[in-house]
Amino acid sequence: MEKEYLKILIERYLEGNASPAEVKELCDWIKTNDSLDRWLMREIEKCDSHIDQEVYDRLYARIKESIDSRERVPFYKRKMFVSAMRWAAIICLPIIAALTVYELSRTMSSDTLPLIVSADRGERAKAQLPDGTKVNINSASQISYPQDFNQKKRVIELDGEAYFEVTPDKSRPFVVKAAGLEITVLGTSFDVCAYKNENEVSVVLLTGKVDVTSEKSRYTMSPNEKLVYNKSTGLMRVAKVYSKDYVEWTDGNLRFENESLDNIVKVLSRVYNVKIVFDEGFPKEQYVFTGSIGSGGITNALDILSMTSSLRYEICDSVIVLRKK
Repeated sequence: MEKEYLKILIERYLEGNASPAEVKELCDWIKTNDSLDRWLMREIEKCDSHIDQEVYDRLYARIKESIDSRERVPFYKRKMFVSAMRWAAIICLPIIAALTVYELSRTMSSDTLPLIVSADRGERAKAQLPDGTKVNINSASQISYPQDFNQKKRVIELDGEAYFEVTPDKSRPFVVKAAGLEITVLGTSFDVCAYKNENEVSVVLLTGKVDVTSEKSRYTMSPNEKLVYNKSTGLMRVAKVYSKDYVEWTDGNLRFENESLDNIVKVLSRVYNVKIVFDEGFPKEQYVFTGSIGSGGITNALDILSMTSSLRYEICDSVIVLRKK
């Protein structure tokens, strides 16, 4: 491979503009080019800054093994030069990473990759799993499941919120893994809200029974119960609720029960994909809200909140600012 062309290829890769074919070509060159190994050995030999002896020995030996075993180089105590470390960080590591990704992509069977269904901020999605289970996926959420989902086991991983109507199958329990919890059912309908950036996970059961397990505890839920799991403490608390209120979002509505304004704003930002901030000094901890908000859009939601509390809102450069009346 000509040096000028190689230089262009490396630059294209580091800038993120290399095509898959160019990445493959670069990876193939790295795998078969002994001069790269010899160059790196020469850099190690002439370096004069600090490196742990044991780390140096392993590095030196690894490079030597990749060169013709008949070539012998005197082995002395050497130290790594700062510029060589910078070269490794900027050039070697990204290229080696590319090589690794390429090799993994080439050897990994597509059958082992999970299937993913997701909804972006401001959107919702629906999916029907291979066993017939129906899933509604809320904004900024995703589910993933293995290719063999409908064969030996039924395991779903959830990030965000989803409502499940599970097809009964006594021989294969349905398991949802979400933020440290395992929710196991045979056939039922339930809602799980488990966003990574929130400290609490909630499970609301509509029909059937659900077994919820964490590292510290376990609880079997009955219909019209809401379980809240605290990620920090590992504790669960359970309350009686009207469960259908908690799945109104599947019809485009939002339902809140004694919810803090801070949490309501997080939900509205996610559902409508907008940025909402509080005016400086706004006493948000004083506000709670109970009620339903229809699917009329973000301004309709804010109008309802304004009518039920002493707040007002302004739109400034596409950012919504909440102020006290």
